[in-house]
Amino acid sequence: MLTNGMAESQQSEVVLHEITSPVLLLILEYIYTGWIMLESFERRAKVYLSRTPEACWKTMLQTIRGARFFLLQTVEDLMIQHLVRIVKLDAKFKRKPRPNQVVKAALRLSYAAEVMASVGDDDKDSSDLRFICNSQMKILQLGNDTEGPGSVSDNLGSFSARGFQFFLQNSQNLKENDNRTLSIDEYQRLRQVVLWCATQALEHGQLEDLTLPTAKCARSLVNTDADPGLSDVLVPPSAAFSKAWESVKVALTEKLTTMFLSMVDLKRIHPEILIYVIEDLGIFPSNVLESVFRVQALPRARLEKEIRRLRLQTSS
Repeated sequence: MLTNGMAESQQSEVVLHEITSPVLLLILEYIYTGWIMLESFERRAKVYLSRTPEACWKTMLQTIRGARFFLLQTVEDLMIQHLVRIVKLDAKFKRKPRPNQVVKAALRLSYAAEVMASVGDDDKDSSDLRFICNSQMKILQLGNDTEGPGSVSDNLGSFSARGFQFFLQNSQNLKENDNRTLSIDEYQRLRQVVLWCATQALEHGQLEDLTLPTAKCARSLVNTDADPGLSDVLVPPSAAFSKAWESVKVALTEKLTTMFLSMVDLKRIHPEILIYVIEDLGIFPSNVLESVFRVQALPRARLEKEIRRLRLQTSS
């Protein structure tokens, strides 16, 4: 780059985009010495990067991207192998994640997903990077089944856009993989999409305007014994919500918010929740909700028709 007549060879200063100082330091160490002391690198990273293991993880994953940029396959392989060893060691401890572990897993997943996006599916490193992402997903899945400080929903701000996309794509409950089944989990996914968008676009004090009822509260709406007036207490004011949601779409771009909303299968959300919680908030166009209601009504209509046919046969 500096000796073969390229533009950079004529410049007094060369900017290496997306290459941070710690990453360049590690790459230069390898170029000058031919080897990498990973243990000393981790110690330096913890000192220079606020002493946080997640910053060290981020730097190691950024080093993979930097190694690809400089075509240093050995450095790339060493970093990936080192991260895989760490993940396998962590996997030996089977315990419910603490609140800070959910945050760590979200950050680590986000860093790994960013790197994986720059690697083709056929690349030999793709499977190792996916293994790293999936290991963090196991921790997040445990946190996804709870509510409160240690839950995924309370720590959505730790995800990057690409990390959150990977989480949504891989967090569907395997027990509910039948798309004909009404699911509280699908409502939870919609709530998480709205909350993640809000954390990326709004100040902390404005998040209340976009806070949807928890899955537990939404479940009470489906319960036929629930108080009919409960929905008025649970649902945020539609005017404030719609105004805040418009601000989110401007800040994140409507394309990004639409992409995340499309990852929610509205047909699997109970019609009572759609009517009492979702319909008036302006998240989805009325024609979209209308088509969902129509699809949800079809099986019920077929069932009633079948019952009438059987009754006629019995009476005759």
